[in-house]
Amino acid sequence: MESCALAVDVSQTQSTGGGKRPSKANLVPRKPNPCSCSDSTGVLTKMYSENYIFRVINRVDLYPTFLTFAGATNPAHPLDHADLSPLIVDPQTQLASREIFWYFPWYSSFHRPRVVVRCGDWKLIHLFESGENEFYNTKHDIGEATNVAAEHPELVSALDARIAAWIDDVNAPRMTPNPEYDSTPPATTNR
Repeated sequence: MESCALAVDVSQTQSTGGGKRPSKANLVPRKPNPCSCSDSTGVLTKMYSENYIFRVINRVDLYPTFLTFAGATNPAHPLDHADLSPLIVDPQTQLASREIFWYFPWYSSFHRPRVVVRCGDWKLIHLFESGENEFYNTKHDIGEATNVAAEHPELVSALDARIAAWIDDVNAPRMTPNPEYDSTPPATTNR
């Protein structure tokens, strides 16, 4: 592709329009943002319009995509990514089916420790503290308001096993208990 400029909006600040978790940096899908490609003649091909083409991607997918458009090669070390350049050149391209993982083994103001796998329309959120799973069908419940784990125990079990395998495959650091942590609530004082 000659002289191509790529513009991608990867912001996560849009609300789902009624979803239960509208804060930034959470794991709930957002309304798709524009992703476009323009050539040297200034013609802009938008992948987001009334008839947009929605694909689930991860931000790490942008790195190999930019490398392709720059004519560079991927580094020798393995990356958890997909090159999106074929999709940008031809929006009708089908991406290979894959699982996308997010790993957050720490506390933040946005979430508690968890690991997430997205597989097609399904998303499993494994909560480290309790060992519980939240399971959502993102096609029918984009705001993730209804946990359907109890209705799909086989899928939950299969994706939970994929999470465990992925953690081993990438040698992700494991959460370890803090031996100095005191779970006793602080004493309250009357003022």
